Amino acid sequence: MNLIKSSVGTGSAAANLNVDQFKMNSQGEFSRIEDKYLVKVDDLNKVLKSLYTHMDPSYLDEGTQFTLIESLYFDSENLDFYKHHFMDLTKRYKLRTRRYAPNGIWSNGPVQVELKAKKLGVCKKTRFQVSQAAFEKMKNGEKIEINHELLLLNLNMKEETLLKRVEKVNSLINTLKLKPKMQVVYHRLAFQKDNFRATIDSNIKFNPINAVNTQYATDMKSSDLWKSAQHLLNKFQQEQFVVLELKHTEEIPTWIKNLLIETQIKKTGFSKYGWSISDIISRM
Repeated sequence: MNLIKSSVGTGSAAANLNVDQFKMNSQGEFSRIEDKYLVKVDDLNKVLKSLYTHMDPSYLDEGTQFTLIESLYFDSENLDFYKHHFMDLTKRYKLRTRRYAPNGIWSNGPVQVELKAKKLGVCKKTRFQVSQAAFEKMKNGEKIEINHELLLLNLNMKEETLLKRVEKVNSLINTLKLKPKMQVVYHRLAFQKDNFRATIDSNIKFNPINAVNTQYATDMKSSDLWKSAQHLLNKFQQEQFVVLELKHTEEIPTWIKNLLIETQIKKTGFSKYGWSISDIISRM
């Protein structure tokens, strides 16, 4: 499915905002509620028309019509973060790196390191940037080195804040022996109006980086958690759905509530990482 261009309009270019900056302070940190919905392809044009009518496109660079996003998810050999998702723990973590390609054009610039903590339904993300060289070391399971280059890449952040975040990520890497497990790339349309943000993700593709342990896959399939993983696999079919995320700190607007009722789109749990790993395990 190609969502690069839409016939329902492009909104005001002057209203373009920094991607994923909703409720983010100058230190690269924000907290919000993230509600996810699976939208049938047949309902997509209706949803897009409503988003373009009530909101503005929200991208980093003026002239951007869409963004490709690459997320590289890190996990332990036993896939602890993956398991925690299906255990529905009151607090759980996710570590990933992100690269952005406005209009599908990739660059060799810094990479975003993002630690995502979810507690009682509220998502808190903290970020900082690393160089390509540091990124390559991370992929080999090495800790992030604190040096002058790292400080220069994060001048907008207090040094104390940066060091605290790097220390937390390094602690997780060291304790859980984290390595990249899955690369997920997808097409994103982003919208924002005041304190309300919406994104539509489609063309989700994944590529396993480090093989899933065969014994772990066998154990997972025989556990109660596998029922939840299968439910995730069964409810999301790439050809039939796109992922709508509503990101906010309070009640969502009335117009979007009415749209969801009219199209019978219901909130659901969905994880790109959980979905992709589950698909791999199901084939083993």
